[in-house]
Amino acid sequence: MPAQYTGVLGVLNHWQDLAGAVASTLVAGVAIWVSIKALKTSNDQVELGRKQLDLVRSHEEERREARRNAMRAALNPTLSSLCAWTEGVSWALRELPVRNPIPKTVRETFSPPKVLDTDLGVVISAIEAADDQDVRMRLNRLISNIQVLTARLSLISNVRNGLSVLATDVDTYLLDAAIIHAQATSCFGYARRSRDTVAPLTWKDVDTAMMSLSFHGPRYGALVERAAARRDRHENPETLYDE
Repeated sequence: MPAQYTGVLGVLNHWQDLAGAVASTLVAGVAIWVSIKALKTSNDQVELGRKQLDLVRSHEEERREARRNAMRAALNPTLSSLCAWTEGVSWALRELPVRNPIPKTVRETFSPPKVLDTDLGVVISAIEAADDQDVRMRLNRLISNIQVLTARLSLISNVRNGLSVLATDVDTYLLDAAIIHAQATSCFGYARRSRDTVAPLTWKDVDTAMMSLSFHGPRYGALVERAAARRDRHENPETLYDE
């Protein structure tokens, strides 16, 4: 082959190799660009997803906060209603003719006021809406004590053939009513949003409730002594006396 053709072919081969290298580089560059763009798109999607999740969480927290505030607002009149219920129960118990220590047969039926189911429902809803563990625990104990006192009162309610009641039993139920009154009163700060939790109940709170229910004077000496004895034994004031 003539030398001039060999030189031309060499140049062509050189340019062909160069063109192939350039093409490969361009393809690789495009591939890298596509990968970077895809990665950026993926990162953008992740960031968008995170922002959307944060937005959902924010809306959910706002919804929960609104529900908590609504429940706390509804709890305020409910606590007042429960305090009124304990007052009605205490007055009904004080009307019972009793003899100590001999049982006295009562011919009249005993019909204390009943706690409203709607009030219990509001307290239960407040328990479900509360985030604070102490609030849930103390509202649970309030519900539990109301149920216990209601069961005890039912034992002497609506008996057609008469019933027997001891003065010591009446003192037990009156102290139960005072404890529940104190529990309800201790929750007012939380219900009115002046406090974020409910403080533990103390015997001083129970003493204040007993004064509010007019449990003072010689007639209630035994009741006051019972409360003082439980306090001296360092018993939990939120626990009703176990008969």
